Amino acid sequence: MRFIILISISCLIFAQDSGVQSVYDFWQDGIWEAESIQYNGKQIKGRETYTVKRILGKQIIEELWDFDEEGFKETARVIRAYDEETKQWRLFYFDGLYAQVWDSKVINGKLYHTKEFNFSGKRILSRQNFHKESNRVIRTIERSVDNGKTWTTRYFIVLKRRDI
Repeated sequence: MRFIILISISCLIFAQDSGVQSVYDFWQDGIWEAESIQYNGKQIKGRETYTVKRILGKQIIEELWDFDEEGFKETARVIRAYDEETKQWRLFYFDGLYAQVWDSKVINGKLYHTKEFNFSGKRILSRQNFHKESNRVIRTIERSVDNGKTWTTRYFIVLKRRDI
């Protein structure tokens, strides 16, 4: 009986790890463009492109993010990497001002990259999710000021892959 339970648990663990490991299979090489950008619930005018390239196999993704939104322009580099030891994705974000490392966790079946910030002496939790819906990718960024009890959507972006 112990043997059967052990094998069952091993299979469940493997299934969970494979699911997390393959969560970005939809994030294909190419250029993804924003069709719709909402910031704090308001539609904004702007342009966002995400150039995606898999490097060193499918577990490392290099991205170049270009933003031009209502006078705010920024270019950022992002590396997403799957850590085989911890069974987690990590997101490394770099722009002209910041270098950030975001860990990940699965919440209600979705993979979120999470980070804690201090803003004006207040602790703010932030999480972001990329997921596929039909032939588009949805990116959300949410924040919590009450230690994760409630979340408010800051960004809601609909991305579509540019045809090559």
